[in-house]
Amino acid sequence: MRTISSTEASKSFESRLDNVADDADITIITREGNSDAVVMSLSYFNSLMETINLLESPANAASLTCSIKKSKNRQTFERELLESGD
Repeated sequence: MRTISSTEASKSFESRLDNVADDADITIITREGNSDAVVMSLSYFNSLMETINLLESPANAASLTCSIKKSKNRQTFERELLESGD
């Protein structure tokens, strides 16, 4: 994560956009006397929104937490994928 001033951001705006897109990183732009802003790639934003969506449901969040614990404890098993009927 990078933090830069709005003055610095305006001098190199295109390269800052390239950085967040290429590195899947976030840049915080500080603004004197105003609220700071965040710049991120669309793919990073979409990933965050998907995570929020998955965790909004308490039941789904609990299921995901349980799955993560099982994975960390190597309590996993393999299954064959079903063929799609398309």
